Amino acid sequence: MIYLANGTPTTAEPSNETIEVCRSFSYKLNLANHGGPAYEAMDFFASRKMSCARDSADFVSQQIFEECVAEVRAAVDAAIVKMRTKRGLKSEVA
Repeated sequence: MIYLANGTPTTAEPSNETIEVCRSFSYKLNLANHGGPAYEAMDFFASRKMSCARDSADFVSQQIFEECVAEVRAAVDAAIVKMRTKRGLKSEVA
């Protein structure tokens, strides 16, 4: 039995073919919702690229997408805390 990188068993023959997987995530933060100036926004973006065997592309794709989301969410949370602190507001991150 052959197992993919994510632990899923498969009967397919392993492929030596390597592919490149790219994933990204972006988020637009409305500053007025967090004590900032009206009609202003901040944009956040993260991107990842990784080479892997074709058989494990789905797993790698999901993993690097989750890394992008986590990085963007951490940056958004930090920006909200910084903005609210600067304006003297209680720093609550959703």
